[in-house]
Amino acid sequence: MIIESAIERYRFQCRSCNHTWANDYTVQYVADSEGAIWSFYRFDGTPVPSPGGGDIICPQCHHQHVSWDLIGRREMPLASLDRDEPRQPVTSTREERRESAPELPGKVRVTRVPPAAEDPEG
Repeated sequence: MIIESAIERYRFQCRSCNHTWANDYTVQYVADSEGAIWSFYRFDGTPVPSPGGGDIICPQCHHQHVSWDLIGRREMPLASLDRDEPRQPVTSTREERRESAPELPGKVRVTRVPPAAEDPEG
């Protein structure tokens, strides 16, 4: 069950060339049946690892040591049928809603550290 949803803005700085940039991520916090909380990050709609996970690569010099700071956060309240909020019934399908308007521009620009290559000689 989704228990929280937010937009989080992260600032990144390359430790090699000092290039600085910021990206916004959508994050959802989900509680599983055991009560554990999991975070799910998306960048421009694409699932990505946590931006604080340490695997960001500088888009300018491709250095793998990038520092990060969470510099802003906006909570996205979850809808509930139990509250008296404006709502309307939905009569279209997901596909119809998707086709009714062009997709907003957004290009995945996050570069991740590739997994370490295994030594074929062991």
